Amino acid sequence: MLARLREQYVRGRNETGLPLTELGTQVRADFAEDDVPWLRGVVDGLAKDGLAVAEERPPYDAGEPEAPVKLPT
Repeated sequence: MLARLREQYVRGRNETGLPLTELGTQVRADFAEDDVPWLRGVVDGLAKDGLAVAEERPPYDAGEPEAPVKLPT
């Protein structure tokens, strides 16, 4: 997961971050919507340890974009 976030950083895309489900599909080939709580837990743990920045989750709304995940700067 951190390797994927590092790739974004190297490409100069750390400012926007990576949407949670896009990150999920990059770290798990069979990633599905049911895996979002697992992935959110991993990302929250990385954020707690200062290894990632997880933007605040918007309240549930089908029209809301996903909160991005990125490396701390």
